Amino acid sequence: MIAAFVLAAASATMSPQPSPSPSPVPANAAVIVNSGSTNARGYRIVVTPDKHAVVTIDGLPPRAQTLDAATSTALFKALAAGAPLDALESEPCMKSASFGSTTTVTYDGKRSPDLSCPMEGAGAKIGAAVQKVTEALHVLAPGRTLRRTMSQPEQPEPEAT
Repeated sequence: MIAAFVLAAASATMSPQPSPSPSPVPANAAVIVNSGSTNARGYRIVVTPDKHAVVTIDGLPPRAQTLDAATSTALFKALAAGAPLDALESEPCMKSASFGSTTTVTYDGKRSPDLSCPMEGAGAKIGAAVQKVTEALHVLAPGRTLRRTMSQPEQPEPEAT
């Protein structure tokens, strides 16, 4: 009888605890999600047009922050210009199985492709705006890029004659 109780108690403590459900998202908000990787925590950022943001980094409690007007406006302007987000095109990109992560943004019910893969046009503008948001909220360190793009080698400027 005691053995059955100990076994039941042990299995109850070993069962995974449900993670807290994410906070509700206002209808007009943008949700930026990074999957994280082996060496970096994932995060979720909910941004509203009135400059409010809630940052949740895996394993840490959510924190409320405020963006500056320029950063918030640039994000929502880029999202509106790129709508619907699920129609944006991106180039496939290879990532490490253990160190790679994906970053997407959901807005107006549509989710973008992975913003850390090379994109052009509206997708590139959205990626740049998301990067500024993550830097402003101290989620992504300044200088650390969200995307790794393959760029063309620089061409020398023609000499003036």
